[in-house]
Amino acid sequence: MGASYSPSSRRKPFSRRTVLILLLCTIVILFFLANSDSSYNLLPLSLNLFHRSSRSYFHLLVPTTTADLNLCRLLYSAAVLNYPTPILVGWNATGEYDISTSSIAKITGTIRYLESLPPERNDDLVLIVDGSDVWLQLRPDVLISRYFDVNAAAEERLAEDFGEGVMELENIRQTILFGPDKFCWPADYNRPACWAIPQSTVGKWALGPHTDSGGSMNRARWLNSGTIMGNVKDLLELFKGTMVMMSREYDEEAEDVVRQSDQMYLADLWGTQEWVRTEIWRNLTDIWGRRELFNENRQPPPPNGDATYPEWEDGQKTEFHIGVDYESAVFQTAAGYEAWLGWTHYDYYNPITKTLSSSKKSKSSNKRRIKSTAGKFYLPDDIGNSPAPFPAGFRPQDATRSDKQASGKELQTWSGLPLGTNMATKQIFAVFHFTVTGGKDMIDWWWSRMWYVPYGMELLYAAVRETNRERKPITRGRIDGRVWWNAEGEDEVQKPWTQKGGVWSDMGAWLGWEDMCQIHEEEMFA
Repeated sequence: MGASYSPSSRRKPFSRRTVLILLLCTIVILFFLANSDSSYNLLPLSLNLFHRSSRSYFHLLVPTTTADLNLCRLLYSAAVLNYPTPILVGWNATGEYDISTSSIAKITGTIRYLESLPPERNDDLVLIVDGSDVWLQLRPDVLISRYFDVNAAAEERLAEDFGEGVMELENIRQTILFGPDKFCWPADYNRPACWAIPQSTVGKWALGPHTDSGGSMNRARWLNSGTIMGNVKDLLELFKGTMVMMSREYDEEAEDVVRQSDQMYLADLWGTQEWVRTEIWRNLTDIWGRRELFNENRQPPPPNGDATYPEWEDGQKTEFHIGVDYESAVFQTAAGYEAWLGWTHYDYYNPITKTLSSSKKSKSSNKRRIKSTAGKFYLPDDIGNSPAPFPAGFRPQDATRSDKQASGKELQTWSGLPLGTNMATKQIFAVFHFTVTGGKDMIDWWWSRMWYVPYGMELLYAAVRETNRERKPITRGRIDGRVWWNAEGEDEVQKPWTQKGGVWSDMGAWLGWEDMCQIHEEEMFA
């Protein structure tokens, strides 16, 4: 950090012969993809060649040390939506794993957990969320499907810049997804993490005529480390790379909130990745005879002459497959979006009448977007096809809403439920990260609007009872060519029988709901 930019790249430019060979390979690959009969496989080639198993597991990690009200709200949402039993990273930890003294311990604790998994779990997916300010809204099958959709769309944009041949040669992919932010933090806009990053894919006028004029009018473009999702292997490399970045940047003179920030080091790692990608792209345009410095996908020029540029050594790993969920299909970060968030009831979903474009790209994005016609709003395809929100046979007795007398059929559909929606991007988000400055009143108000809250402990009892009764996949079919199961599979230790569920610590201790959250039940459903 702090070095001035030199036009001479540290990377050797490709020869014209190499580029011609890569272009020919790309044409051949695209020909075979275009003529493939596979209707379910919407992913780029690079994500589909090497699946070792048709069965994979999904893990939920929550770095935290405190069982407060908002952690219990997260645990409740995970239980009623049939997410994996959460694993609390850093629970009762000391020293370098103590999150209460440094958020960097989130990284060291997560590394310890990921390293404990056997090699055959490298392709498993892991969701990592902050324990103090995150709730879940949609079932894990929707989350997993959207994770692959968003990454597939990102790789299509990368292919436009580099071509698939160069992507394979340079190992440029997107497999790790972070939540988006409207603000770069720590707020030093000369840092590469703030300027050397791609433009947002949110529409240029999505927030009205003053879009990108600053503050809450910015399109979400920056990385927020409170919500992360990726496969075991790549996440482990990411967090180890972050520790290397921290060892180089750690400043004893900086404020604790900056010096101990996991987000700063993760974002700086992303900024370096994107600048190296831009250097590769510049070399390609030079070989193609049209030297360019920037394009719409890469990033705008630095903000001023004081901008700092990343430094890296020959042979140093800089590609970590990082991306951001700009449009909040998976992760909704609330800060700056308060005016564009709404909880909306959607009309009945009928899969027979759905209409989708025949192109693979349209199928990948349209199935998660809100549809509207004649003044009605319809559920996106992926939510409409998701397992019912309530357990089979669930009949609420104590629900506070007027729909407590709803028929059994109505309780087996997502239509009619209030679902949190980003009105600017037209996405019903799967995970809600309420990073706001509005205080407890706003958080409590948002919590009261989550679709499951009116059904209180009755829904928790029913969900845990169903989980205890039968272990089954969390996806109805294959996603990315695999059937997905929660991480406590048949071959893992069975959790103790309980009416209310609970969590595991990352050291293997069982923590029951009664011990963690019973004290907060009255306030949760007041």
